[in-house]
Amino acid sequence: MSDISWDANTDGVRGYKSRDWDLHPEFSSHQEYSGKIHRRQDWVELIELQKKNKSSPMDIHKGNNLKIQNQGRYGYCWLYGVANCILNRYAAQGIDPVPDLNPHATAAMGTRYKNRGGFTVEATNYIEQHGIPTFDVWPQYSNKRSLEKDPKVIASCKKHKIVTFEEMPRNSFDAVMSAMIDDVDPSPCSLAYSWWRHLIAGLRGEYRGSGRNIEYGFSFVNSWGKKWGDNGYGTVWNAKAKPFESVAVRSVKAVKEG
Repeated sequence: MSDISWDANTDGVRGYKSRDWDLHPEFSSHQEYSGKIHRRQDWVELIELQKKNKSSPMDIHKGNNLKIQNQGRYGYCWLYGVANCILNRYAAQGIDPVPDLNPHATAAMGTRYKNRGGFTVEATNYIEQHGIPTFDVWPQYSNKRSLEKDPKVIASCKKHKIVTFEEMPRNSFDAVMSAMIDDVDPSPCSLAYSWWRHLIAGLRGEYRGSGRNIEYGFSFVNSWGKKWGDNGYGTVWNAKAKPFESVAVRSVKAVKEG
């Protein structure tokens, strides 16, 4: 069986840049994941429980009809992937409607309007610094610098910048799986893949096979529009599924106007 659920030849613009661990050490930006690390022998039961209860971040994403993002020609997947996790948390926490956030704006502000790659904690730091405005105040791919001083943009960014990020241990498949399939507080996780040079939002732990022949993977939402994969979604399995870098979005705070 293939380790990926899509045709690799359909890849769009990517942009993930492998994190330099010497310059940006593990847990230097965010605390380590505080949730339970579940035993592998419990994974199938927890995954099946989520299927029964429709409680995975994937169920939240699809059940709330969250927008399939499209990064266009910009190498900002590293911001879009994290933002998709944030949108998922808004929905999980009952925020209705979920804010229509524009990840491009935050990536543009953070990079000073350069179309370049980045990594996970670069995205999270930009979000904490700038916030994320909504599309109604910052048009989709706009690089108009004066928008930063627009009162409507400033207010929108301020409303969407309080996020609790927790970093997964480096190269830890088990921690990421545990976060997604947790029976108390399942969390979406960014998935950064050096082999793909891409970052996506992981939304559900998966398994296939049985007995001693079980394989595990992650299903995710991409940022290449609905025409990619399965209406914007895909799955990655086995060794390819182990992220080079990952953060879990544990909570968001909706800041009221005024």
